[in-house]
Amino acid sequence: MMRRRADMMTREFSSATLLLCVLALSCSLVSGGRDRDTAHGRTIETTVGVTLKLGPRQVLLADGALGLHYFPDEAIALLDRGPPLRLLVSAGDSSYLVEGRDFANLEHAVRVLGPGPKGSFDNGYAGTAGAYRDPKGKLYAFYHAEDHNQELPRQAWYYSGWYGSMGVAVSLDGGRSFRKLGPALMSAKPDLNTLEGESTWGVAAPSVVLDRSGNYLLAYYTEHSPGSGNRGVTIGMARADISRGEPVPGNWHKYYEGRFEEPGLGGRDTAILEIEPRDEAAYLQPHVVFSSDLDRYVMVLNVAWWRETFEETELSRSGIYVAFSEDSIAWSTPEPILIEHSLPAFGQPLAWQATIIWDEGSSTEGWLVYAYSERWGPGYFLGTPHHMVGRRIEFELNVAKP
Repeated sequence: MMRRRADMMTREFSSATLLLCVLALSCSLVSGGRDRDTAHGRTIETTVGVTLKLGPRQVLLADGALGLHYFPDEAIALLDRGPPLRLLVSAGDSSYLVEGRDFANLEHAVRVLGPGPKGSFDNGYAGTAGAYRDPKGKLYAFYHAEDHNQELPRQAWYYSGWYGSMGVAVSLDGGRSFRKLGPALMSAKPDLNTLEGESTWGVAAPSVVLDRSGNYLLAYYTEHSPGSGNRGVTIGMARADISRGEPVPGNWHKYYEGRFEEPGLGGRDTAILEIEPRDEAAYLQPHVVFSSDLDRYVMVLNVAWWRETFEETELSRSGIYVAFSEDSIAWSTPEPILIEHSLPAFGQPLAWQATIIWDEGSSTEGWLVYAYSERWGPGYFLGTPHHMVGRRIEFELNVAKP
């Protein structure tokens, strides 16, 4: 049975497509959401001695707010805590600078990065997922880029197939405009349609974090291209040594068999997280932050069990998960913090693309911001595009480090 690929990027729908949706799907929609603890928080005791507290869900930006739809479509990049609070947010096929007094008062959005011309590596999509400001004030944005090669099969009649990579762009005006520098991470598997029927290939949904030493930028990404040993969709990592140069294309190296020596462009990688069974589920969309108080890296990611979303089996394992690492490479087994559908499907709830953003001066308290829809669809009576929600989040280390 052909492996289903995840990490689907949504787009605006035309009037003609809406009509097709009405004819094909109006009888199959379900009502209501499955995010059962909207009005209440929850406490999660993890197996690694960290207690996690989640507050109730809050809508931070509804669908259509500030002219945005289908957002956040990647991890959110924090530029400044403010005031004003300044964020890079992907929406539709582009990226926006979003500003406001705080998360409850986001007031302005302007498009700052979009797809490139036909034939470019990012001709179909340019969604920012991380940022880094160097000591000289240069702002680098790292984004999920999609090449919509017309020969790639479509994921579905409403999704384009794509070949993904991590692009880099630089801004000299604090994020109000960007100049693209090109791709920095690409899969070892080229876009050659070598596996019949597969529609998503390459590196996707990158997240970038400064390591505890301050010498390296670490990138975590979803690798969609099949590798050796018949592996499935996995989480890989790469790094750039910023003590020796800028985090530009050519200065990134992938993690492979215990070393960071493979080139970012086309090099091999070793999965740092991979779920079994590979044909049933996948780890997707990692976002990593460092907590100095916990002395650990914290990853939030999605886990997708295909049948729960597309074959309507009982929802019990898909959702947003958390994992921890002391060295940034070896990770604890991801544990669920929110059970919900984590792939977009008409009429189903959706919770994906989570980001942790710490409060000023804290590395244990902040916001869990993610994309949510109570009944996903293109709008009107067919559902609601995903939009920005958040929950207050708090971590507590309740066991002594060995």
